[in-house]
Amino acid sequence: MKIKASIIIRTYNEEDWIRHSLESLQKQTEKNFEIIIVDNESKDNTLKIAKSFNIKKIYKIKKYLPGKSLNIGCANAKGEFLVFLSSHCLPENKDWLKNLLRNFKNKKVAGVYGKQSPLRFSTPKDIRDLYITFGNEKKIQKKDYFFHNANSAIRRELWKKNKFNEKLTNIEDREWGKRIIQNKYWLIYEPKANVFHYHGIHHGSNSSRLQKTIDVINKIEENKLSSFLPLSLRPENINLLIIIQFSNYEKKEIYNKTFINLTRNIKEFRKNPNVIFIKPQKFPISLVPKNYSLLNAREKNFDLSSTLKKCIKKSISQNFYSDFVLYLNADYIFRSKNFFKKILDQACSGSYDSLVPALKNYSTNIFYDKDTSSHKIYGSDLKNRKRKTPIYSSVYGVGCITKTKIVTEGMLISSENIGIVPIKNKIDTLRLSDFKSENYDLINNLYNEKKK
Repeated sequence: MKIKASIIIRTYNEEDWIRHSLESLQKQTEKNFEIIIVDNESKDNTLKIAKSFNIKKIYKIKKYLPGKSLNIGCANAKGEFLVFLSSHCLPENKDWLKNLLRNFKNKKVAGVYGKQSPLRFSTPKDIRDLYITFGNEKKIQKKDYFFHNANSAIRRELWKKNKFNEKLTNIEDREWGKRIIQNKYWLIYEPKANVFHYHGIHHGSNSSRLQKTIDVINKIEENKLSSFLPLSLRPENINLLIIIQFSNYEKKEIYNKTFINLTRNIKEFRKNPNVIFIKPQKFPISLVPKNYSLLNAREKNFDLSSTLKKCIKKSISQNFYSDFVLYLNADYIFRSKNFFKKILDQACSGSYDSLVPALKNYSTNIFYDKDTSSHKIYGSDLKNRKRKTPIYSSVYGVGCITKTKIVTEGMLISSENIGIVPIKNKIDTLRLSDFKSENYDLINNLYNEKKK
């Protein structure tokens, strides 16, 4: 059967997005298409994920230029129409491709581009730029040559005569559109072919003024911008790798209670097919759907960094590509109700690389300064707490969530772009290893009190 469309996706380290993009394409009502990936030597799991979707046409380009990469994809395409989709653009619904292609019935139409909507965690300037650029009214452009290849389609026969300029570093789409218009063809803007696109197409300036613009947009829009989140990026559809670490303790009945508390929190994940657990073999709770063993924290030469990397490697060997890693240490006795649900919701709603549980600390802290070879004090002033700037004490073993690509590099927490998950009750920072065996009765009492 003749292929109707060839969807060309340009990639470079798009591990965060490529799975969601390809899953969106699988759900399209228009099924007659092939997928072509042109990759700029990605260093992450982009191509592995693509191959897990059985993508056969993958081409690599060393020196990236937008026009050149598009021409490589087009030259290897078999479809009547060439469709261009940015790897971090996610079709809004299953009729995206159908709506894009239906405009080619008129032979005068050379290209069609679709709408781009921001995500809930897009920056204020990007929300503003996308909102004012892509409206809700369909347009036939006979003079205006604006065109955007993040979400577009053109006729393959016309491309053969009008290839993309391979010397330009950007706006190759508009330059192509200008030539097409000059040749008396039309371009069409189709708002019903909508994709979510997290970054904008213009440069912003004053952030406070931009935020005011967003506030106005929110007031006049029926669908609030805060609700923009495609299905595949919602918490219930995120691929999550949960890694549990624990130590052996003298009294089994004590650490069993920490496991009971932990199990109550992860109960909602246990039957979720998008979640895999990696746990110790001796862990006394049956977790589903999959379990792998994790090194015991008391083993000699235990290295959390290398252990986490092994866990990810193990999951990838099972064709499971996680979006986030949730690290838990069973040594923490208490966790607030629905803690893991809240931290996952926050991870999906923001654009952080890591979210770290932390306790707000207003006390005076002493640290050693290597430069002066002396101890220094932080927080020595006696201001009221409302006027003091707190520091945060991390308790990542309570439940730290990080993008998988960061953990793959050997870091549990990103060195930049970190979000804080406040620990409001200090009891949630207690660890079983902080207590001697003769104090276990105290833990029992605390556990029973909190249970009430």
